Amino acid sequence: MNMLLQLLSMLGGYFIVGYSLYQTGSKQSNSFEVLYNIYHQDSLIFVSSILAGIALVSFGFKGIVTLVIAFFRMASTDVKRKNDFFRKNGKYIAESFYKNELSILQSNSGKLPKIWRKIFSNLEKKVPAKDIMEIVKNEGRKEISDLDHTIKLFKNLSSISASVGILGTIIGLIKLFKNMGDISTIGANMSLAFATTLYGVLFGIVLFGPVASKMQNYKDDLIKAYMDSYYWLQLISERKPTSYLEHKK
Repeated sequence: MNMLLQLLSMLGGYFIVGYSLYQTGSKQSNSFEVLYNIYHQDSLIFVSSILAGIALVSFGFKGIVTLVIAFFRMASTDVKRKNDFFRKNGKYIAESFYKNELSILQSNSGKLPKIWRKIFSNLEKKVPAKDIMEIVKNEGRKEISDLDHTIKLFKNLSSISASVGILGTIIGLIKLFKNMGDISTIGANMSLAFATTLYGVLFGIVLFGPVASKMQNYKDDLIKAYMDSYYWLQLISERKPTSYLEHKK
């Protein structure tokens, strides 16, 4: 099933790229106006379609879905703030656990990174802390691996965006020289030639590059969250004094 999905992703991506190249190369656009010196419909469709096709060929449907999920998760989660909450309150949460006040653990779960909900749930079920540490380790590896995959996709798209724009420029110039005798097509072909480069650069610098950087910061905060939770579990598994958490800060 995975092989079939991968094959369909590649075929779909190649079709999008091929169809975009065919449409741009063969279709004569009558639009040569660039609204507000930025918006040019044919150029925008060309660059975005080629990039979408390349992403589909390179990473498949699953990779695209992972990208979207990771992006919205990053946008809706303030991991850094929640990490800071743990640094300030980890000692008191440990004291509550030692006193068997598990309801306090659950009341704080929403203020901490999401892995803590699983930790507190397992503690309530009397799962040994050392076993929960293995769960945390496996969850962390999987989530960080998915994030690495997504960051790689954004970085790759950022690096090739300008090249896709230049490809559109070459196509526009070929059409321009091919139809030099037809004055009515010069404006449209010139707009295509230069606007595609503009969009390629904008996609790379304004969209994909900053998102990749933001997701890298998100990944760093997430690694800290998993390390903090692992360290906390290690302390309570050995029944260490909560003062150890103050030294960890």
